[in-house]
Amino acid sequence: MVSVEAASEQAGSVGRAGAGEVRAMAGVLARAFHEDPAFGWVLRGDERRMKILERGFELFLRRVWIEHEETYTTAGTVAVAAWEPPGQWKVPIGKQLRLLPAMVRAFGRHLPRVLKALTVLEGKHPREPHYYLAFIGVEPEWQGRGLGGAVMGPVLDRCDELGMPEVKIPLERIRDVDARDGARTPLPWNGPWTDPWLPVGDNVASVAEQRSDPDSFLSLCRELLARRRASSAGSSRS
Repeated sequence: MVSVEAASEQAGSVGRAGAGEVRAMAGVLARAFHEDPAFGWVLRGDERRMKILERGFELFLRRVWIEHEETYTTAGTVAVAAWEPPGQWKVPIGKQLRLLPAMVRAFGRHLPRVLKALTVLEGKHPREPHYYLAFIGVEPEWQGRGLGGAVMGPVLDRCDELGMPEVKIPLERIRDVDARDGARTPLPWNGPWTDPWLPVGDNVASVAEQRSDPDSFLSLCRELLARRRASSAGSSRS
């Protein structure tokens, strides 16, 4: 793991990324997500997973995220956060069709599962205006030094200015050095809790409410887990 001083220097250098940094950022994201279970499902059984991830991330960075001008990295390109602004997270049909040949080249036989995963995620987006964090990744040896929070900072600061909701976590109760606690608060089962490990926001629906809502975040998580279990069962039988 790198030193605190080196990480602090990188955290202080965060800025908006440009086209010249796309390839390096694609490598960062590929290494950060190489062991991710979701990508293990999408690219299962393929020894070329790293190369496919690099090509896929480079494609989306170059053709989608950089155009939004909301992708951030550090001077040494050791952390990346790719955001999509309110109302722009969904790729228009025309652009999807133009991207299709490049997606075939990038993902090959895995493209059906890639499209399936994207469709599930898009169907669960909140309806109110929001900044969408498409991907965030930190070089494995730089992780645990607050760089994830640093590259998210510019957009989170803007969300604060715009009054977009996030649960406020008192300083003495912060658990995550990457400043993600505000988006990781627990779900109450049926009603308010007296003392959960993180404060619960006023606008958080209980598990009982989310169970009956097919568009809730709980329903999304359950659907993704079910798909992963079904995929694992199918792989073990083949």
